[in-house]
Amino acid sequence: RETGRIVTAEEATISGGLGAAVAATVVTRHPVPMRILGVPRVFAPTGNTAFLLDHFGLSAAGIVAAVKDLMRHG
Repeated sequence: RETGRIVTAEEATISGGLGAAVAATVVTRHPVPMRILGVPRVFAPTGNTAFLLDHFGLSAAGIVAAVKDLMRHG
């Protein structure tokens, strides 16, 4: 209620993960716009950790961008 928005980030698949659990809880009590960051159900490219975090929007810059987008567009 204080922020009116939620961003979750997890280094795992988003299906059945943290974001899904938060969304399921929030929707029944006080729905707010959300961004759920994580690995979608796709085959991941090969690369080191930094590359993969950046690729899936989980780097610091990616998380900041998601927060800013949510703040602008809800």
